Amino acid sequence: MATSDGRRVALITGITGQDGSYLAEFLLEKGYDVHGIIRRASSFNTGRIQHLYEDPKCHRQGKMKLHYGDMTDSSSLIKVISAVQPTEIYNLAAQSHVMVSFEVSEYTAEVDAVGTVRLLDAIRTCGLEKEAYNMFACNGILFNHESPRRGENFVTRKVTRSIAKIQLGLQDVLELGNLDAKRDWGHAKDYVEAMWLMLQQTQPDDYVIATGETHSVREFVETAFQYIGRTIKWEGKGINETGQDAQTGQVLVRINPKFFRPTEVDILLGDASKARNKFGWKPTITFEEGLRGRMRLSWVKGRYALCLLILQIKLTNSRTSWRLNAADKVVKTTDYVSPIEDDPIFDILANGIIISNGQSWSRTATLEKHEKVLYCQECKAFASQERRLSSFVLKDTKNINESFPLSSQVSNELVTCTSGQQCDNIILDCGKPVNFTYYDNLIGVANRNKHPLVPEPNVALMFKKNGGKTIDVDIDLLEKRLKKAKREKPKSVQLYNQIGNFWRIKGDAQRSIECFRRALAVSPHNAEVLLNLARVLLVQHYLDDATYLARRSLELQPPDRNAWEQYLTLGQIFKAYGHFQEAAVHLRHALELKPDLSDAADALKEVESLPAASIHIYTLLIIICLVLGVLLVVLSSVECDEDSTLVSGQLQRPVQRHFSRAMAMRSLRLNVARNKRC
Repeated sequence: MATSDGRRVALITGITGQDGSYLAEFLLEKGYDVHGIIRRASSFNTGRIQHLYEDPKCHRQGKMKLHYGDMTDSSSLIKVISAVQPTEIYNLAAQSHVMVSFEVSEYTAEVDAVGTVRLLDAIRTCGLEKEAYNMFACNGILFNHESPRRGENFVTRKVTRSIAKIQLGLQDVLELGNLDAKRDWGHAKDYVEAMWLMLQQTQPDDYVIATGETHSVREFVETAFQYIGRTIKWEGKGINETGQDAQTGQVLVRINPKFFRPTEVDILLGDASKARNKFGWKPTITFEEGLRGRMRLSWVKGRYALCLLILQIKLTNSRTSWRLNAADKVVKTTDYVSPIEDDPIFDILANGIIISNGQSWSRTATLEKHEKVLYCQECKAFASQERRLSSFVLKDTKNINESFPLSSQVSNELVTCTSGQQCDNIILDCGKPVNFTYYDNLIGVANRNKHPLVPEPNVALMFKKNGGKTIDVDIDLLEKRLKKAKREKPKSVQLYNQIGNFWRIKGDAQRSIECFRRALAVSPHNAEVLLNLARVLLVQHYLDDATYLARRSLELQPPDRNAWEQYLTLGQIFKAYGHFQEAAVHLRHALELKPDLSDAADALKEVESLPAASIHIYTLLIIICLVLGVLLVVLSSVECDEDSTLVSGQLQRPVQRHFSRAMAMRSLRLNVARNKRC
């Protein structure tokens, strides 16, 4: 259908989406005047149709024109339709993400369902009708169709982008939900042609557009990895299933339950025979061809981003091209001059250290031979006492009997490590402390640099695979293994957790907390890390903080994992509080979950051996005072009543009663009658 002057005008809602951009290209090639409705935003959301502008740099529109509107605003739809007077309208605007629809269900219905009604009503209001059929409207049921322009939050683009990042070293693992879900995947270019063919028919009708074949998410992942030359081998079952590189054994795919949908349809398969018979439509792009195109785009974008990152690193560094000399003159520099060699005063200012509990400070300067000179408020002479590396500062440590004494050779040398070297002398830590976690408001976490050294040797049992005794754990060997793991995978939440537990064995609460903070910065809802942090604060007697963290860990513990550790920790916390009844409840629960738990059994036996009702001395004193107070009030009230009775008796005069003959005779008659009855 065309206008009176022969023009064909198309209006597309959702023109900035995947389907809208391909449809705009398709219609422009056929000579249409294309108009699109876009929502107002603070920035341009026209990346998919940028190339369709007459001048993309200044967004000058040619045969494609854009109008502001919204599917939730009937007036805007009527204005656009009235101004454009389109011959064909394609309604592609929708909230199409399944998982998001569960979060914003009302908005999804408002746009997808009610928005369509608004558009149809606007068409009727503006009088855009075909006389023979009143209103010409078709409904296309389009099964999954993908392309390189697919949104990055959809599973197909997520898979291709993640695989490209893994290949470039920008990502470690791909996390997915249901791997066995089967979908009918087509290509968006084929499907927009079907949209156009629907409106070219003489009579409106509804059509299903699909390829007629299904592929599982697992098959999609395997095919995508084959594009980069990797073969996936699946290990495990259920949520513990992982996809590993068949050659190296590296875990590349992992299942994350948070990506499971509340209601999952296992198989979606469409039948497009009606469209094939009516107007001869059939898909032209195969599943493998479409996947190859998406992988190629993700690979190019990933390499482009990596090149930009490398270029930014090369262009940005800490060197300056000028400096001030001793005469306060600007001097050009070509080579990097160490600030230590250039300005020892700056080195002193940059190396300020808080000592002990924060009541004093010290400054250190490093000479050319890496000899450390200490300046402080209390000592002006050279200090040669043993010093100890913290996770991020050089810190004096008092009242420590057992630590890691550093030899002069080690402490006076600059220790560096690369991935190919053996770094046994480097201190095992979790790197630079993170700036923020959601648990920094806890007092025990805020005061982490003031905690005393309290070793927890029983923590070593966590590193025993088949149980055993604490003395069987080789701490030095454990430290070497953790250092090796850190070199191989330095940014692992599990590794941060293990290093934190290692420092619990040594009793260094500060390093433990820093490692747990780093893990929580990456995974703030990790129940295991929260529990370990609670154990550290329990040992340091921050009971309120430990209670909060243990309960939080219990809330976040996955339902398929045993929670006996959380209940044991809560029982020990309440036992330390003196709340023996609550402690007994949690300890019994821990024993129900793990009957052979000796720690819970011993603690429960100790709690139950205590008196059932132990009254605190202050509570008893308060009760005695209250009883005495009540007795005093009662006695005072009795004395007041006696005094008032005495006074009223003295003041009251006897009342003289007049003799009544009638009353006397009546009493006499009653007495006589009563005597007769007797």
